[in-house]
Parts: sequence; C-alpha cells; structure tokens
Amino acid sequence: MRVGDGIESNQRQSVGIFLRLVVAFTVLVAVAPQAFAQDTKATLSTNVPSKKKNVKASWNLEVSGEGYSDEQQQAQTTGLGLNGKIDYKFLPSLELKAAAGVSMQSGYAQSRFGDNTPASGVSLKEAVIVVKPIDRMSISAGAIDQGHLNSPLLVSSQPFPGVKERVLLGSRAFNVEVKAQQTIPTSKSLSTKAIEAEVTPSFTTETLALRSEAIPNVKLLVYGTHFAFRSLPSTVAIESERYGNTVTPISANRSRFKYEFDGYVAGGESKVAVTRSLEWNVAGQMLQNTKADQSFASGQTISTGLEIALAGDVNIAPEVGSFFSESDVAPGFYNDSVYGHNNRTGWYAKIDATFKNAGFKAGLDYVDSDLINPSTLQSRMSFIRIRFETLYDVL
Repeated sequence: MRVGDGIESNQRQSVGIFLRLVVAFTVLVAVAPQAFAQDTKATLSTNVPSKKKNVKASWNLEVSGEGYSDEQQQAQTTGLGLNGKIDYKFLPSLELKAAAGVSMQSGYAQSRFGDNTPASGVSLKEAVIVVKPIDRMSISAGAIDQGHLNSPLLVSSQPFPGVKERVLLGSRAFNVEVKAQQTIPTSKSLSTKAIEAEVTPSFTTETLALRSEAIPNVKLLVYGTHFAFRSLPSTVAIESERYGNTVTPISANRSRFKYEFDGYVAGGESKVAVTRSLEWNVAGQMLQNTKADQSFASGQTISTGLEIALAGDVNIAPEVGSFFSESDVAPGFYNDSVYGHNNRTGWYAKIDATFKNAGFKAGLDYVDSDLINPSTLQSRMSFIRIRFETLYDVL
C-alpha cells in the first residue's frame, strides 16, 4: 500500500497519539506539583537573582521525538541536543552574544526530497557583537537570529549575517521600540545556495513596536514591520517551488520567483493577569506581500492560551491557534516548516509544562496543515512532537 493510501489512517493515528499524550501530560502535571511542592503560593513570577560578572555562560539538554506524515512522505525521529549560550562583556558598551547547539538524531524517513530525514550536526543560532553607543541604543553585527521578528510565516528562527540597529524609548508603563536590520538570507549552514556568480541577496526589515502596561494586570503589544527580499538565488527559487511558491523555470537547473517579496507584517498581543496564578493571552498577526497577485499574497496567524501557576513552582501553558499562508506571501525556503511553509491552512495545539524547582520543562505540539490550492508537490500533512529539556543552567 502506498503512503498516500494511508494518509487518513496516519492522521487518525497522529490525533490518537496526541490525545493519549495529552492524558499522560495531565497525569504528569497532577502528580508533579506534589513532588516539588514547597510552602509557597503559586505564582507566575520567574525572577531568579543572578550574580553580575563579565562572562555568563549557560547550557541545557533536550530529548525530543517527532512524527511527520503526508500523502507521499513520512518520518519518525528521536534526538538528543546540547545547547549553549554565552554573553561576554568586554566593556559596558561592548559585548559578545552567541548561541549554538549540537544535535544527534536517529529514525526512519520515507522522503522524496530528503528534507525530513534525520540529521545530526552542529548548528549556529546566533553570534553577534553588540555595541551600545548610548543608553537604550544598540547596534548588533554578526549572525543575527531572525526569531526576533516573531513571524514564523515570514522567516523561521535562523541566523542571517548582517547588522541590526535598535532604539528603545520610554518606561515600563509605556515604551516604543524601533529596530531595523540589513542581512543576507542564508540557509542554516550560512550558505547563500548560489550555483554560480549571482547578485548577493538581501533581506531588510524595519519594525515599530509599542508596548504598554499602563492598565493594571494588562500587557499590550502592537507592532508593524516592513520587509523586503532582494536578488534571491536560483536554487532558493527551485527549492521554494515544492514549498508552495510560484516560480518560472529558466533552464534545467535554474528558476526564478514569479513575484518579488516586499510587504508588511502587522500584529498584536494582549496578556491579562486574571489572578496571581492565571494569565490569559491572545495574539494575532497578518502578512501581506504587495508585489504578488493579491489572490496569493496573504498570511495570518491567530492564537489564544493560558499560563497557569501551580503549587511547587510548576507552570502549565496550553495554547491553540490557526494559520494560513498563501503561496507567494514569503519565500518558502526561509519560513517555518512546522506549518508546511506556503499554500497552507490549518490549526495547531500545544502545551508546555515548566517545573522550575526540578529544573526541567516538557512540551507537546500537534499541527494539522492542509492545502489552500491543489498542488502536485504538496499534500495535507500532520506533525507531532514531544520534548523534554533541562532549564538553562549557568556554568
């Protein structure tokens, strides 16, 4: 039987596994607080005193298992990861920040393109020199983690070499953040993936964010970002076609995107402290590529969740959300694979549990992603992941 013949069965199995894992999670959450309970009230506060020094280094371990399936591919993997962070202050106005990890994965994969096969190796997450010419102003140069944009339908958390400028004005009650970056979009190996002499690609963004805590027990965030990709390599276009983008073939091994990528991201988030131990959050985001046909140029995410503090310094955070990403809202090679890249619509559910006294956290994620328009290269997919990791510990 072909993999495609069993897609509905695979998805039912994935949902069944997810529900059983939720039950197991519930049991873990119910029992763990008693094991780690102290004579303190439950609170969402995570403040930990730290000793100031020139260098701060921390590490954590992560064990995870993942399952992926669509009509023509499937994969099951397990992995062990070791991650590290370092922050070194040369001067009060000059510091080095870096994050990297080593992963070892094993499993089974039936993949047409090889992108879901288990892979082991070293990955760089961020490595920047940060200069602060004046208070509340910084300039970062190096491999910049794109997670700072908080827009997985545009670009996933990965390092792009370049420069980022940031200015923060105001107080805790109300502040304004202005930031911009000029980077070279690369793969996670920091390769431009160009097959011949081509114009150096670029990825630039400008962001304005407003934050407010003026209303008691309410945190508000509103932001807008302009983005632009320029001169993307031919091989990026070739690989992005199977992720949902519209491309135009030039030769046997060269293609170009049909549309340019220049547009906007707008979003917001609210967090309401219902009680000392319960917080409710709602978030949403819209994307628009102004250079593409407007039938294929939009994206959106919306989510809601809770953060619940239990006795024994245990925090539980369930969340549900929905998303859609039309075919040409962003280059599929760079955005998040968990949602299936482009030409996708679907929903997700996740739950995280943090055991602060015990020093570890656990998480469970499920994604169901269908197609917006029929495609010979894409199909409905499901993704499930369970992970256990230690909290970052100072060296």
